Amino acid sequence: PILKCAGALNAYTALQAHQAGFDMIYVSGGGVALGSMGHPDLGITTLDDVLTDVRRITRVVPPTTPLLVDIDTGFGTSQFAIKRAIKDMISAGAAAVHIEDQVLAKRCGHRPNKAVVSTEEMCARISAAVEARTDPDFVIMARTDALAV
Repeated sequence: PILKCAGALNAYTALQAHQAGFDMIYVSGGGVALGSMGHPDLGITTLDDVLTDVRRITRVVPPTTPLLVDIDTGFGTSQFAIKRAIKDMISAGAAAVHIEDQVLAKRCGHRPNKAVVSTEEMCARISAAVEARTDPDFVIMARTDALAV
């Protein structure tokens, strides 16, 4: 089946997307950076910044409309940081996340001068995320910028 997914900048636009009948809501790192923080997506948005928006959205949008959240590179270089991000996203009510393969400091996927980590490093990120998952229905997606490098 094809899912209709709408990007939301905040709780109000997420609620509008839900009321319009979208199957799921997407919270992008760029949306949080620009919409909530007022700066470009250059890897300076924190886990807490994203969690604030996720919590606001999950307060107004019922869990029947799942939330997919961009967690950039996992909010740190350690496996611990990635595991913390996954656990916090589940606690905040997200249904899925995607984690990307850029190096720190990451750049928005539409901007030039990106670099990606090794395949081994990306596999370690995904493994840490899967290991931290406490809900078997929570979806972890991998995203790559390899074609844009």
